Amino acid sequence: MRNMLKTIKAKLAAGEDLVLVTVIASSGATPRGAGARMLVGKKGRICGTIGGGAVEYRSEQIAAKVLEDKTSLGQDFTLTRDDVQNLGMICGGACDVFFH
Repeated sequence: MRNMLKTIKAKLAAGEDLVLVTVIASSGATPRGAGARMLVGKKGRICGTIGGGAVEYRSEQIAAKVLEDKTSLGQDFTLTRDDVQNLGMICGGACDVFFH
């Protein structure tokens, strides 16, 4: 976390816009638990991870939109057989991700 905070400080000092993506809740089997973070800039992921795979990929896409709109939002991901067509992951859990 310390390295991420240093990176945030440096990027903001350079005038770059950033999105901090944070897993705020998780249940069942998920790539990462609550508290996992990644930092995203205009060129994509800068540092950190929320677990890789489809959740992280989709979160990078959402972060790009958040940067464009200059807003914050939350997104729920369900990783079950019923949602396999959306994310392609059937871990069996769910996670809530916040973009700010």
